[in-house]
Amino acid sequence: MKARQAILAPALTGILLLSIQARAGAPSETPPPPPPPQLIGVDDRSWIAQPPDDSKLFATLEAAPKLEKSRIVTVPPETRMTAIALLRDTSIQPLDAATLRQLLPNATDAAKMSSAGLTPYLARSVAAGCGRGEYDIRQAGEALSIFTGTLGPSAFARCPVIVFLEHPATRVWVEAAAAL
Repeated sequence: MKARQAILAPALTGILLLSIQARAGAPSETPPPPPPPQLIGVDDRSWIAQPPDDSKLFATLEAAPKLEKSRIVTVPPETRMTAIALLRDTSIQPLDAATLRQLLPNATDAAKMSSAGLTPYLARSVAAGCGRGEYDIRQAGEALSIFTGTLGPSAFARCPVIVFLEHPATRVWVEAAAAL
């Protein structure tokens, strides 16, 4: 009797697990809606956009030089919600001088970048522990790839950045990774 129970128990467990998976249905093709504002910063990956399915464009982005660190500014916590609101319907947008000052009130480097002929753009980014980590931003034509890698046990959050570009960007791919 005990031998029979030992054989049947794993089989019944397998059948039960298959039944649960079948009732759960196929995974949804539609991504979940973004969380409400009060939950932003609580493992929010809604801005992540996979790299292009175009192998030529992907290879061009990978081969493009990395944007210099001095041309990347993380929007500070005090103005982050304003930046997130500006990016509600777009992944990147050029900034005029007034909006740049509103988002970065104490940034003298931003003025230097603008006077050097670079255009400031507000862009989507996702990071674990916003403001920490390493950015790898590359531009190929009008395509921009933004990757953020961080260390530590922080939740992913929307982390808008201001990038100073020589050429306009209209398409953005956002990726993020974290290691504990």
